[in-house]
Amino acid sequence: MLLHASAPASWSAPDLAQRLYVAPAEAREVLDYLRRAGMLRAGASASSYLFSPRREELRKLIDTLALLYSSHLVEITLLIHAKLDRVAHHRASAAGGKADT
Repeated sequence: MLLHASAPASWSAPDLAQRLYVAPAEAREVLDYLRRAGMLRAGASASSYLFSPRREELRKLIDTLALLYSSHLVEITLLIHAKLDRVAHHRASAAGGKADT
């Protein structure tokens, strides 16, 4: 949503990491994942990315998500965090430990 909202600005992993309060390596993984998924393309420099979906259907889907996100921020945030909690619990169970929830 951040890259969508700031288009056509480009983002580097350190810029995104600072904005999202994550490690630059995590931000780089996210940017690479979104690029492979067809949501981003390389920016002016090899280490920057910008929002540019490969397919028009994907652009329309992301535009719709952005509209919903702006009007249902709390609900979508809760949904995302519930999913992340389930993933963490599953990983901890698979590793034989307990998840912190």
